[in-house]
Amino acid sequence: MGSQVQVWAVVACICALALAICHWSFILFTAFYRHIVYPRRARRRYAPDFRPRCVVIIPCKGTPRHASSNLLAFLRQDYPDYRVIFAVEAFDDPAVPIIERLIAENDHASLVIAGLALTCAQKVHNELAAITRVDGPEVLVFADNDIAPAPSWLRELVAPLSDPSVSITTGFRWLVGPNGTFSELAHSYASMFTYAVFASTSYWSGVGLWGGTMAMRKVDFDALGVATRWRESVVDDMSLSQLAVRHNLRSVLVPLCVTPSDDTLDSFTYLTDWIARQLLYAKAYHLDFWLLGLALMLIVVVLYALLPVSILGVLLTGDASWAWGIGGALIFAAGEAVAGLLYSLLGPIPAPVKFALLVPVMRFTHLIGYVKTIATRTIHWSGVRYTFDRRGKVVRIER
Repeated sequence: MGSQVQVWAVVACICALALAICHWSFILFTAFYRHIVYPRRARRRYAPDFRPRCVVIIPCKGTPRHASSNLLAFLRQDYPDYRVIFAVEAFDDPAVPIIERLIAENDHASLVIAGLALTCAQKVHNELAAITRVDGPEVLVFADNDIAPAPSWLRELVAPLSDPSVSITTGFRWLVGPNGTFSELAHSYASMFTYAVFASTSYWSGVGLWGGTMAMRKVDFDALGVATRWRESVVDDMSLSQLAVRHNLRSVLVPLCVTPSDDTLDSFTYLTDWIARQLLYAKAYHLDFWLLGLALMLIVVVLYALLPVSILGVLLTGDASWAWGIGGALIFAAGEAVAGLLYSLLGPIPAPVKFALLVPVMRFTHLIGYVKTIATRTIHWSGVRYTFDRRGKVVRIER
């Protein structure tokens, strides 16, 4: 019995170390890409004077933290020829007074009232309504209103499109909460983890777009049939990523467009709902990645379960070989904590030691998110329930 326990426990230790190394590799590659590959090699290949005519489309609902200054930042881009279109569902949206004031002060901004979505997510519907108002732009840019981009954001985002082999560019957000609560830290961790995964998968396979910062040529948008796909989709970025993969299009994550944000969720329920929503997007449009993540999460559960099981095994049987199981759990937890420290290579983290020590615990929020997604194809988003089918097509909207 002892030798059998030891074999499985040794396998667990190997799995724990492999998962830790994999996690470290994502982070270290992202740091290498952010600090060396992109600025010293990739960025230099793009035309420095590339300034196509752009329209920036910002779907809005409600007012996130710093809503006014966020939206104003989009209107103060260091870019010669661009327009900004804000799109809302209805005129009574709380964001409308802010938008109207900004429009009155900036002649390159406008507002679109999209109306209720009937076949797709409201955010996507707002974006599509804005597209019908564009006037001959070369590049379409999509952004969220919960970030305040730097003046160079638009210039840097479109730069890779000077390379004909690049079809889509994207950025991300560096999310750090102002209060340092567990939910805020866990939200930050989930966002940082996604950023590292997106940076790596975008570089190697083209999967990994963030709807808060995306750009593509209008001619490619039309040729790819994005609008047709979006009219039935529950989210913009993952459905576009699915199209990009199908057509072997190249996307580039621009590290200079990773924007700081403190718009974290300070509620455990909201946090796990948010994680579940992100996972459901993957389930809808990248089922293979969702299944891979689910399999890895099950391994994580087994590794953590080894700790109490192995302790009981030692106490009840006196067989010291059970200690290998304890080792597997501790190796994984230590590996997660080290990963928490490595995230400091990607951006500032207040109280990094506290953050690192909590990473092994925060991983359980991902498990809760996965549990919420296993038996459903319904997404709850801003008070609306969207049900999608196996193709990611919205089949029911409930308000």
